[in-house]
This record gives sequence, structure tokens and C-alpha cells, in this order.
Amino acid sequence: MKEIYLINRKNGEREKEPPSPSVLKFIYKQGFFSKILLFFFCKNKISSFVFGGISKLFFTKKYINKFIKNNDVNIEECKKTIKEFKSFNDFFIRELKKEARPINKDKDIAVLPADARYMVFPDINEFNDFYIKGQKFDLEKFLNNDALANTYSKGSMVVARLHVSDCHRFYFPFDCVAKKTKLINGFLYSVNPIVWEKGLNVFVENKRMITELESNVFGRVLYIEIGATNVGSVKQTFVANSGCKKVEEKGFFSLGGSTIVLLFEKEKIIFDEDFLQASRQKIEMRAQIGQSLGRAFSPGR
Repeated sequence: MKEIYLINRKNGEREKEPPSPSVLKFIYKQGFFSKILLFFFCKNKISSFVFGGISKLFFTKKYINKFIKNNDVNIEECKKTIKEFKSFNDFFIRELKKEARPINKDKDIAVLPADARYMVFPDINEFNDFYIKGQKFDLEKFLNNDALANTYSKGSMVVARLHVSDCHRFYFPFDCVAKKTKLINGFLYSVNPIVWEKGLNVFVENKRMITELESNVFGRVLYIEIGATNVGSVKQTFVANSGCKKVEEKGFFSLGGSTIVLLFEKEKIIFDEDFLQASRQKIEMRAQIGQSLGRAFSPGR
């Protein structure tokens, strides 16, 4: 597998993503035993349920320090100290101190909903060029709704891939009214880039949750959480059909890697130039909650 490089938004420098776990590489090989493992870990939800349950047990606390060291997690940003976490999963769904993530409060600016690796696509049809090998991204299947697919077929798309080391709580990118979340059941393939190289269309095949946001500034936006291996649980913490403020918590992913997708209607957002430049180079940008994603579209600007 080729090495994966990111751009760190803080300093603009390229950095190498930590190598994929060996077990992940083996699972996604094309072989008899690999297919068995693929079924057990990704198509059979029992394994994720069991793994998730174990991660909530008290004895798993002992893995926190090693994880922090191996993944360069800044524990000073967390609300809790290491001693206060009750299990590894409790650490994984950690909350951050408010001052750890400065927020762009301009009402015409949409901010990043999570700590993640970002790609932006002003035209959703550009998505095929980066992610999907030998397949065409099927928006109708992804949304499981032909009318919604037609609405966003010429719109813009944001893909936020959360690394296992990231804070796995996610937030609203602007003031809005959030409708009730709809579940589309599916598999739990990994969201690691090694899977994209195999041509697996995880965005269409994985379990996902869709929430429609209504904003006076950005129009109707779809906020989609995609589950992954060992992430059978996506917890929504917001109150549906109520007003939600920018960077108010929407929910969190339990243990594992995950992805968030935002879909904007045509001519509703102008993405920040640094995101556009990185995405044109087919490089993800590592960025944090509350930073600017883009400005509301204004004719003539």
C-alpha cells in the first residue's frame, strides 16, 4: 500500500499518516481467509457489538496511556484527566475543553464539525476522481432517496475522515434547525484509505445516519455520519426539530474510525482556498473543530 500524506492546516506542512494496522491490510486482501475475516468484522455486526462492549469495561483503562503516546494525543485539551476516565471507550468519546478549539463566530462562515482529515468538492461529481476506484459514486443509493439526490446532484460536498486518534464528538457547523435523524442500515467497512484502493464503495454500503439542517444562511444541508469497523454505535445528543447553535454538540462515535459527509445545495458555500488547493492535489487536510470551512455564497463575490 502506498504511503498517505496529509497537509496540517496549522502550519501548512505535509505529514505522513501513520501506517495502517497489519490486521487491516490482511482483512482487505483478496483471499479465502481474508474474506472470512471481512465477513466477521465488517458484515457481521456482532463483532462490532462485542468489541464495543469490551472497550467499555474498567480494565481497558490500562490501554489509554499507550494509545496517547502512540498517537500523540494532547491530553491537556480534555475535560477529564487520565485518572477520571472509566474505560478506554470513555476516553475515546472524550470531551474537549471549550478553550481548546477557538471558534470562528462570523454568521456567514460555516465551521468544521469535527477534528478530521478534510476534502472538499465544489462540484459533487468531482468526488469520483479521488475516492472510488473503478466505480461511480451513486448519490441515490447513498441517500436512499431519489428526491434528495436530485436536490444535491449539482451541489457541493465535504468529506471529513476521523482518524482513530481524533476526538470523536461532532458539532453543528452553523446555526440551524436540525430535523430528526434517519438511519440507513449497512455494513461496517473500515474508512481507512486502504479500503478505497480496493474499490469498496464504503459511502454507499456502510451504515449511515442522515440529518437535514435548515439554515437561513446556507439553505438546506445534509449532515451524514458514516459508521465503520467497530463503530456500530453513532449516538445523537441533539434535540430534533429545535434550534441548534454553531458548534453545539450533535453527537459522537463510539470506538473506531469514522467519516462525516456534508452536502450543500448548488451555490450555497464557497470553500476556503487552502482546502480547495489541497483537494485539487488529492491530499486531505488535517484540521480542527471550529475553524473556517467556507463562506456563504453571495452572487458577484
